Amino acid sequence: MSGSAQRPQTPEPAKAGFVATDPHFNGGLSQALHPQPPTVLPELDRGPTSHRLVALTFDAGSSAAPTPGILHALKAAGLRCTFFLTGEWTDHNRSLVRRIAEAGHEFGNHTYTHPDLCHVSSARVGKELDRTEALVQEVAGRGTRPYFRPPFGARDSRVLREAARHGYRCVYWTTDSLDSVKEGITSRQIERRVLARLQPGSIILMHCGNEATAEALPHLLMTLHKRGYQVVTISELLRSGKAGSLTRNHQGPTRSFKQG
Repeated sequence: MSGSAQRPQTPEPAKAGFVATDPHFNGGLSQALHPQPPTVLPELDRGPTSHRLVALTFDAGSSAAPTPGILHALKAAGLRCTFFLTGEWTDHNRSLVRRIAEAGHEFGNHTYTHPDLCHVSSARVGKELDRTEALVQEVAGRGTRPYFRPPFGARDSRVLREAARHGYRCVYWTTDSLDSVKEGITSRQIERRVLARLQPGSIILMHCGNEATAEALPHLLMTLHKRGYQVVTISELLRSGKAGSLTRNHQGPTRSFKQG
């Protein structure tokens, strides 16, 4: 399973002055004028549980100072992960984004300005995603599709539909390391929290802007290896088997407040 959300194809508009005489044509014309809503794939909060695989994911929306340390730890362990980038962070850290790309890490979309998507228009949801995609393509030579992570974890059925319309599937998480919300959290606390909740298929939320995260990584990665776990990207996690998905009802907004 690839985990990719297929971007809906825009039907060719009907030609002006054309009169349909084929009785089978009108249905197609109706679909062109009233396209079907996009298919919204299940939101991901974990991968398959059949293998000892875990995805460490890093949201990039605040400080970039700890990121070189994060990249160094991942390189030393020979690992690739998924980085969810905001457009503003990308614009301010272009050389660092290129370095992430050159190291073979995967990109996901974290919007451009990091708004609460439940409180902006559908048009802005699309613009936030498209603007970031275009900038990451420009800076790194490859984009962020098909994965996005909503800022603050805030999303509802409307947000998920609009994201799908722009080619994205939502990636949530199994475990929040709390590195963006617990003031003064230490590297040891981050490591203990991640390991205490560890299970096959886990998607772990971490952040590029916390120095304690960079400090925790070397020992955390070593411990994961000793326990028989392999760290992979979101795409690699999904390719290992059928992915699990959330069963939450997204008729109303859901939030988990984070800094970036």
